[in-house]
Amino acid sequence: MCGWYHGAVTLQEWIAGSHLLSVGNLDVGYSGNFHTRASCKAIFAHLPIERVEAMLPPESFTATTPNSITDFDAFAGELTMVKKNGFALDNEEFELGVSCIAAPFFDAERNPVGAFAVSAPTTRFAKQQHSLAIHVRDAADRATAYLRAESFGAAVIPLDGHRPA
Repeated sequence: MCGWYHGAVTLQEWIAGSHLLSVGNLDVGYSGNFHTRASCKAIFAHLPIERVEAMLPPESFTATTPNSITDFDAFAGELTMVKKNGFALDNEEFELGVSCIAAPFFDAERNPVGAFAVSAPTTRFAKQQHSLAIHVRDAADRATAYLRAESFGAAVIPLDGHRPA
């Protein structure tokens, strides 16, 4: 899960799956390579394009893999597709052999505040992309609903039916 704070998308938490996947340099607190990460694209797609452009000067578009987007116009086109689809993809843009899908969640004012993402080896990801898209969008929708309800002072009951202590 990534959060959007003070102009940076920062990795806040990760959970290892049953098939441990290690992505180099990607640990809690990481906030670099915005143009290559699905979580960043998911959030940036819902910001004014002028704001995104101001945050990503031309020199920030360095390639981390041969699949990385390396110019703002291509990145802006990608963000248009992300907003339309409701999720973002990283097809081996951050690290070769690893693909990622992410969906944004929003506060009560409809501002993006974070994204849920799932990474997998590209071969496995290709087979499960549709299912993963459904799950990350569902998690993001639930977080959005929670944040909106919380801002109105509504009681939020977790899916398991237990109220917080």
